[in-house]
Amino acid sequence: MAVIHFRGNLPPLNNTTRFTMVTPDILPEDGRKWRALWLLGDDGRFSDDMLRRIDAEALSVRINAAVIMPEGLHSDYENMVRGLPWYDYVTTGLPEYIRSIFPVSDRREDNFVFGYGMGGLGAFRIAMRDPRFALAYGCCGADFDVFADDESHSGPDHVHRMQTIYGDDYRSEEILRNSDPLMLAENAADVPRMLISGGSSAAKIAGVLSEKSAEITYIPSSGENDLFHALYAFERIADQW
Repeated sequence: MAVIHFRGNLPPLNNTTRFTMVTPDILPEDGRKWRALWLLGDDGRFSDDMLRRIDAEALSVRINAAVIMPEGLHSDYENMVRGLPWYDYVTTGLPEYIRSIFPVSDRREDNFVFGYGMGGLGAFRIAMRDPRFALAYGCCGADFDVFADDESHSGPDHVHRMQTIYGDDYRSEEILRNSDPLMLAENAADVPRMLISGGSSAAKIAGVLSEKSAEITYIPSSGENDLFHALYAFERIADQW
């Protein structure tokens, strides 16, 4: 096993960023390649946060896959209006770079995406926009009400963040159609296998997707151990696939 810490300039960000990667113990043989779990972390976390939070090294051993943990700063893993193209980086730039150096598979059936917090929102949007990127997706603790016009989403800090990511008119019909989780779920034509963990808004979205005959697993929020419960369930489900 190796734990790799990368810091450098990668397209399409064209800006210094970091990722942490844990590789399996054994190099693949006969032209085979490692499976990959793309593990998207929470708002503003460093790329090695999950090493401490969930023991990503043990996770790599259990699932026999490379675990890749990028940073997303405060981007919602979106292509920011006033910032960097994080969505393109996570879905295209980073995978292309890693696969050019390491024996990591690009086959859909060998790739999985799991996100926590802001990363859960990012994983969900990848699932809705690019469902063939991975075989299965897991979303835990995502703010699916991020565009809501309520007290918790109308403070100056939240408004500034939203305007930075999505633009001044961040509740416009076009922005909502492209980025609002509920609208993405309602308009999704190709829904991949997913695990969704969270409260009432997560349950609502899981219900919408389930009505599309999609393979959706919903886990209600249970408190501070949500991440561990969701990730354990995701591992078990992924093994069956």
